[in-house]
Amino acid sequence: MRFPKNITSLFYGVIGILWLSIHFFYYYKFGVRPVPDTTYYYLTADTILGLENFDLSHYKWYFSYGLFLSVFRYLQLAEYWIIGIQLCISLLGMLSLMKTVYLITQSHAGSLITAFFYLGCFKLFIWNFIISTESLFISSVIISFYLWISYHYKPSTIKLYLTLVISLFTCFLRPTGIGLLIGIVTYGISRINPKLSWSSISLLCILGISLLTLVNYMLTTFQMIDMEYAQGHLIHQPKFESLIITPPTDLYIPSGSHSPLIRIILFYLYNPLYGLQLAFSKLLLFTFNIRPYFSVWNNLFSITSLSTLYFLGIYGILHRSIPSPIKFLGLSFILFQGITVMLTIADVDGRFILPVIPVMAVFGGIGGSTFLMKKYKNG
Repeated sequence: MRFPKNITSLFYGVIGILWLSIHFFYYYKFGVRPVPDTTYYYLTADTILGLENFDLSHYKWYFSYGLFLSVFRYLQLAEYWIIGIQLCISLLGMLSLMKTVYLITQSHAGSLITAFFYLGCFKLFIWNFIISTESLFISSVIISFYLWISYHYKPSTIKLYLTLVISLFTCFLRPTGIGLLIGIVTYGISRINPKLSWSSISLLCILGISLLTLVNYMLTTFQMIDMEYAQGHLIHQPKFESLIITPPTDLYIPSGSHSPLIRIILFYLYNPLYGLQLAFSKLLLFTFNIRPYFSVWNNLFSITSLSTLYFLGIYGILHRSIPSPIKFLGLSFILFQGITVMLTIADVDGRFILPVIPVMAVFGGIGGSTFLMKKYKNG
């Protein structure tokens, strides 16, 4: 569905005003906000520049953000410059999100629905004023998706190299960036060999083992089983009893001599009911972004808006001819984020769901435009 130019310009103007209004509000209310992890990101940046000798055993998974900050540290620029660039990249991300849906649907309606869904999750944008990985990670995920979908419809060697560089940068902004790598792998396999064959199955097995090895290595710096699993914590250091599940008296804790993945597998094998209760409780917190210490209004808004987004997203996936590689790219990323929370821990402030929202908004925009086109045709 394409709108006349004047109507399209009006809608884009409204979106621009909304984006600016949200950011002006957050700037005047909170300003620039460092967080406890900001110190470690700066230490990572200074280590990259050779100014510090910080142990990167855990923060190597945030290497790209350290690299990003190292530019500002090297030029001795104030923190406002960091925020300014994060804001510019965030705006580029929103435009890329709208362009992504337009490439798939050739519909202005889909682009606008996606933008309104994205802007509707306004708490997401507060991270643009925080010196942490979230803002750049969310924006980079969107831009990476746009580049892959642009490459899908108009492939070129230069575009492929650019897409790979941006995607690699995104993968090392946060540990869950591995989800993008998994999405790219499934996209590539589906594009090269769309029909399931023994060769594609063999390739999937090889890549699967490689990715599991990478995930196992990443988990060596986390201590979930000895802390959160053993204590029944759904989030880190919960202050509400509803966020703690009482462990069984005969709880089995696998030996620390095993690798992290083997320990997780053994934990679930020996504690199946307790393990599933932990996993699905964390998934519920993640999926609907609800917490007992959030206001009732906040929780109701999250449940309503995200349920609508999921419904339209599933509708779009089921009722529109989206190329399979694009579906695999998006769904693999979303599933990995959810599984990661199930196997690790939910976050205190609801930020783990944020990178999923724009990807789901793409499918939601497609679903919304499909619904409108059917209504329009039926008169």
